[in-house]
Amino acid sequence: MAERIDQRTRYLRDFATAMSPEFKTPLTGIRGAIELPRDHDADMPSDERRHFLDNANGDAERLSWLVQRLLDFARQPVELRRGRAV
Repeated sequence: MAERIDQRTRYLRDFATAMSPEFKTPLTGIRGAIELPRDHDADMPSDERRHFLDNANGDAERLSWLVQRLLDFARQPVELRRGRAV
């Protein structure tokens, strides 16, 4: 039992480590796309502002996709996650 708990803990730690950059990258893009227009709104051309907003929207869509994939993964039977058919 202790070995299974240890295996699960390692799996979750490794999974979280692998997924962290997948979430951090679009979040960084969203923050940048928010900060630049906010800090330079008076002198930023509208097409440049639109570019930053479009980038933020794309990053938000990527995060939504990642969350949906995680939810889909969580709903799968354990056997499928390990590459075995049920």
